[in-house]
Amino acid sequence: MDLLIVARHGSYERSYTSENYGHLDEEGQAEAGALLERIKSLVGEKSLMMYHSPLERTSETAAILSLGLGVESLAHPFLIDEPAKKSQSRPPYEFPCSLRLVNDVIDQVDVMLLVAHGEHAGDFPRYFAQHVLNREVPLQFIEYAEASVLTIPEGVVSKI
Repeated sequence: MDLLIVARHGSYERSYTSENYGHLDEEGQAEAGALLERIKSLVGEKSLMMYHSPLERTSETAAILSLGLGVESLAHPFLIDEPAKKSQSRPPYEFPCSLRLVNDVIDQVDVMLLVAHGEHAGDFPRYFAQHVLNREVPLQFIEYAEASVLTIPEGVVSKI
């Protein structure tokens, strides 16, 4: 694997009556389209595997990316950000599980794309670099429809 890309979903209509807290709004759909173009410029013809959080806003973002990249995106519950305890915000308990998810395909693809939420998009590349590459990389704050990109094996993280 050459690149780990962890994207955050686009902006969405918050609905606390929905089990999944809302759908992408028009701006979020446009943001996901712009993110797609940035990801396409990085990925090119490289082999790609894609997973997403099963919540509505991430599923909808993943659908836009998946269609534009020509790959299937699989929903995975490890990509939902829920800290183990309310008082504990980092790292979410899913990070070791997400790490196993990535490690299962690390030698099979050039690029792994995860579509998730703020915690994963900002923190998981750093967690991966620490635990797999034995490198320290800075924490990224990722806005809606932005992504952290970790180059492997260099361990350099950037934001797109």
